[in-house]
Amino acid sequence: MMWVDTAKKYLGAFASKDIEIMGDLLTDDVEFINSRYNIKGKDEVIQANSKFLDNIENVKVKITNTAYHNKYTSMELSMGYNYVIGAYRKTIVSRMVYIMEFNDWGKIKAIRIYETDVWKKGDPL
Repeated sequence: MMWVDTAKKYLGAFASKDIEIMGDLLTDDVEFINSRYNIKGKDEVIQANSKFLDNIENVKVKITNTAYHNKYTSMELSMGYNYVIGAYRKTIVSRMVYIMEFNDWGKIKAIRIYETDVWKKGDPL
């Protein structure tokens, strides 16, 4: 259960844009894979997250399903946020699956994110 708590803490830190807490939860050689990135290393992951978080606001995360086995957690969730660059603003809602792998000391050593769908406010459904 420790891994589920850590995974939720990471997502909470992401939603509150707390890069320091996120960094404390990662191993130095963490692997991060999503539709935009395939990177390795804590500094690179923190930089990628910081760049993304600089352009969003009002992040909301709702976890709908959680599973864990050995040193892995899988969380199905929906994430909503406002994407903002200057006067441009778009509301994004995305359903996704986070798979996190942990080391023996409870630090995150891999994060894989799979988005199942994305819709933007104003887009036809």
